[in-house]
Amino acid sequence: MSPQLIELYGFTGLDFVIVGTEVEAMDNGRMEDLMRAANAARTVPIVKLRHPDPVLVSETMNYGAPFVMVPHVTSGPQLEQLVAASRFEPYGTRGECPVGRYTGYGTIHLDESREAANTSRCVIPIIEDREAMNHLDEIAAVDGVDILEIGPFDLSRSLGVPGQSYRSPVVLDAIDAITAAARRHGKAVLAPLWISPDTDSASKIISWQIDQLVSRGVTLVYAIEVVMLAEYFRNLLPLRGVRVRSDEEAAALEAAAAPQARTPAPRAAKASGGAKANGAAKANGAAKASGAAKANGAAKANGAAKANGAAKANGAKPRPAAAAPRRR
Repeated sequence: MSPQLIELYGFTGLDFVIVGTEVEAMDNGRMEDLMRAANAARTVPIVKLRHPDPVLVSETMNYGAPFVMVPHVTSGPQLEQLVAASRFEPYGTRGECPVGRYTGYGTIHLDESREAANTSRCVIPIIEDREAMNHLDEIAAVDGVDILEIGPFDLSRSLGVPGQSYRSPVVLDAIDAITAAARRHGKAVLAPLWISPDTDSASKIISWQIDQLVSRGVTLVYAIEVVMLAEYFRNLLPLRGVRVRSDEEAAALEAAAAPQARTPAPRAAKASGGAKANGAAKANGAAKASGAAKANGAAKANGAAKANGAAKANGAKPRPAAAAPRRR
């Protein structure tokens, strides 16, 4: 994940992007940069935390995250502690800082930032354990939570069908139970789309997953970028070996790439009782040239030469002819 990709997702019109820190090696500075890119592209950044830790919730909110996704939430009391870590006194346990990023580095009044934090519903618990399935109603009833997320991969493992996710009837039944609890408590449900390496058609499996999820009450979906990119490049692999250059084509390409030998331009000669070339000329009824000459009782050279019993060459003026003596 990069700031450029985050911007691209925002520019294409996506409602939100997920900055995943659960399994990625990501420091806090990089996480902030990704959130800045989302802000610039006018999409909502949601940060997925590594652990269900209230301290991580507070810290990530201080970095400017408007929403956090918390993995492995298994009970109502646990979720209440996580929500409290996202809020300030008197509703929570989060500490305030007047120059934090969430206050615009001091440009937003503390009363305003406090009000925003205490009235927003920004913690998204991920339901992905068998234990959580036994406490769905108490999880969905927690105040300060608007969205429940389904974690199909860990959920399938916890339910005894590892790796099956949406292909298992056991997991689909669990999704039915999660969405039913969400409806009872007025919550939305979020779920990821997934393409496995053995998928024949990405578009077909995504369409099938959307049908399965939406028909069961899921209202928000997202795709995992690395999976989508891998699928795109896998589709390019069959192009290998489809079109091989022939020997004739290879030889033509080599010949075109080879440096061409330069041959000197031939000197031109024209004779019709005389010669023409590029150079200087002397003429006195004849012509000599070192380059170019024209002689037919006259010559031109180096720009100009005229001869009619006299010569003009290289800008030199001809010597005037001697005058004939007068008779007395």
